[in-house]
Amino acid sequence: MGAMATQSTATGQDNSLINLPSNPIGYLVILAAVIIGVIHLLLGSQVFSFAWNQLI
Repeated sequence: MGAMATQSTATGQDNSLINLPSNPIGYLVILAAVIIGVIHLLLGSQVFSFAWNQLI
């Protein structure tokens, strides 16, 4: 295990939590995921509101 740690530091790789994508398509995928998340939050609140009004 010590050899792996030495090798990763020797090659200059950092073990950060977030690595930025090297390909531009990666940024498009992240942007699409954020947009889909916002859409789900907006539509989810409308669905819950509609369901709550139907129960009353």
